[in-house]
Amino acid sequence: GPALGLALAQSGFRVAVIDARPAPVRAEAGFDGRAYALAIASKRLLTVIGVWGRLAGKSQQMLKIKASDGVAGQGPAPFFLTFDHAELEEGPVGYMVEDRHLYAAFLDAMRDAPNLTLLSGESVVAQEVSAASVAVTLASDRQLTGRVLIGCDGRGSGVAARAGIARNGWGYGQTALVTAVWHEKDHQGTAHQFFMPEGPLAILPLPGGHHSSIVWSETDAHAAAVQALSDAEYLAAL
Repeated sequence: GPALGLALAQSGFRVAVIDARPAPVRAEAGFDGRAYALAIASKRLLTVIGVWGRLAGKSQQMLKIKASDGVAGQGPAPFFLTFDHAELEEGPVGYMVEDRHLYAAFLDAMRDAPNLTLLSGESVVAQEVSAASVAVTLASDRQLTGRVLIGCDGRGSGVAARAGIARNGWGYGQTALVTAVWHEKDHQGTAHQFFMPEGPLAILPLPGGHHSSIVWSETDAHAAAVQALSDAEYLAAL
């Protein structure tokens, strides 16, 4: 939502970005384990809309990606694929950025954009489309009218539902456990993907060399059991 809003504002459109979360709370929160792997195309987009310059010092370059099969408790297989940034002309394979830093950069960029108004802590509760415009009603009873309404409100999008856009969904019987760990050895900008029968385990490098984001996919039942463990038991299982 913020990325598209900034791109449209920079193209001369008047834009309102409606964000249900109170902006200061999310932007100033401590690290909660959430981080994003940004591909080169995403970095290009963030550069063009004026966001990347606010993030560069808080990102971690991914210089290598190693992918291997294996079995939990037995470790990875001896053979693995390696993707190395040295084989690319554009530099790093990608970048890791914490959610809190990415959103703070978006907030700063939106506040500096001349044609963009950010409405934090607001949500759309009704919308009406006519031949020439669309009107929305916010939870605060405020009404806005524009030429286009774009729903960037996730898989349970209220905008899509009110527009009659149907969706099909299904489960995979998996849950992703997300956390972050500190480790003794320097990760050297390497991301690991360990493919186990129950699901993949990703170890993704964060800034500083000794800090990584973990995305651990397991069966729903096993993930629920791990999530219920104490921190020490959780770390032992990992």
